[in-house]
Amino acid sequence: MIRRYALRWHTCRDSGRPSARDWAKQLGVSHVWLLKLVRKFEKDPNEVRRLHAYGEPTMEQLNRAKQYTELMRSRGELRSPRRRVPSAIEPGMEQFVKERFAQGWRKSRLARELFLDRRTVKKILQEVTQNSGQGP
Repeated sequence: MIRRYALRWHTCRDSGRPSARDWAKQLGVSHVWLLKLVRKFEKDPNEVRRLHAYGEPTMEQLNRAKQYTELMRSRGELRSPRRRVPSAIEPGMEQFVKERFAQGWRKSRLARELFLDRRTVKKILQEVTQNSGQGP
């Protein structure tokens, strides 16, 4: 169903055609995935013909497809959306980062030389900078 709407968007020559982001948002998918489908349509004319054979998509069909997706989700047949899980920071590494920061290393150097994410370094040093602003 989404592929048919993506094809409809791709073949639309109207000047008021929404952007890929807007169209993907309306369909409830990623704009990156929408553009990936468009590249596939450009490479594979058989896919385009197959989708054209189904005819124009209707709102009823889209609603029915959404209901079926929800049913599949409730039965656990779909993967859950990816969520960033913060990585655990080892206490030894945390202490090492704090010591190097006290020696004058900048956050960017800590991240680069210790192969850490900048957010991780910021999180470790957040309590250091908060405590340094307070009195004894």
